[in-house]
Amino acid sequence: MEFTKYRPTIRNRLEIKGGERAFMEWPRAKNILIVLFLSLNILLAYNIFINNYRYEVSRQTKLDAIAGRGITLACKLPDNFKKAPKLEFEGNDNYDELNKKHPGIFKETPTGILFYKAIGQSNERPEGFPNIRDVSAYAEKYLIDFGFPFEDYYLESYSSDGNNSINLRFIEKYRGYLIFDNYIEVKVDRAGVTYIEARYNLVKGLSESSHDIIQPLDAILSGLSIIGNVKVESVALGYRSISDEGKMEKGDRRPVWGIKTSQSSERSFIQAFDNASQEK
Repeated sequence: MEFTKYRPTIRNRLEIKGGERAFMEWPRAKNILIVLFLSLNILLAYNIFINNYRYEVSRQTKLDAIAGRGITLACKLPDNFKKAPKLEFEGNDNYDELNKKHPGIFKETPTGILFYKAIGQSNERPEGFPNIRDVSAYAEKYLIDFGFPFEDYYLESYSSDGNNSINLRFIEKYRGYLIFDNYIEVKVDRAGVTYIEARYNLVKGLSESSHDIIQPLDAILSGLSIIGNVKVESVALGYRSISDEGKMEKGDRRPVWGIKTSQSSERSFIQAFDNASQEK
């Protein structure tokens, strides 16, 4: 068999030379890509640094402004909220079952507050009185056994009348937000529960869309005329379940920052929606 010597055509020669050239130029192209990626990473890192620096400068400026007004921060400010939705209420409570279970012991007011005084009613005495943990656990169990929807409440505050009685205030927490006006107050002495006060506006649910909110420092600054020269003891994001007139109404409520100070046992409320993102 006779073999014919391969003679590359002009086209084949060009393709071979082009492939060799491309192979020879790949290290240079790779170095260029590496330099480009490094430059991009440096640019991104610089941008993050500048933004963080501006944030810290802005934060320190606000802290200085707060301190300049004689306001002391005695609590950790929440930093896990950037946006928040609206919350819809039904406009009524869910105490029908309670009234059926305990007829005649409640007095309901126009603002939805229920009063109950357990005079002479036998119930299990609180163990460990006046230890607040023992009393709180006792009160929670008592309220659940009594029939209150207590799964999503937590102890917000308490006060003591010496060693005679302890007043506890529980408020509702819904999907991470406080419902400031949905509360249960309980008075406990060595004999047991002597007084209950409660208000509840049934929650329907959160809106699908969320909006930018102002941050806690901005809320404190915007509320300086309300708060005055005091110590800030607690700042929390939540909703008011009553209207400005103190009535339980059906409809949407916007989020508010609830600020508690040493000046008052009641919270001051600052609208949380950023003006630029508020719905009309």
